[in-house]
Amino acid sequence: MNFQSLTRRFARLTTDIVVRWPRLWFLLRPVLRFQFDRLAPQWDAIRDSETAYAPYEAALEGVEPPPRRALDLGTGTGERPSHSPDASRMPRSSALTLPSG
Repeated sequence: MNFQSLTRRFARLTTDIVVRWPRLWFLLRPVLRFQFDRLAPQWDAIRDSETAYAPYEAALEGVEPPPRRALDLGTGTGERPSHSPDASRMPRSSALTLPSG
């Protein structure tokens, strides 16, 4: 089992535990934060695929009338792939990444 697979399993386990017992979040948060901090520099390379933003794009396509602008709040790195259909359809798309802490 590689590191990426192991970290994914740990994140899912943490989510399951915290949903059932929210008071345990204070114990699991530092470990999960360390995991995400370690993963952050590689995130764009991991998510750089044709399907990575498909849910975001599908949600935008379902909006009537089609939006001229879109704001992405905290769903990743704040980058939009250049091959994204909304890159040409919505040149005024913006992303906002909120600082942690």
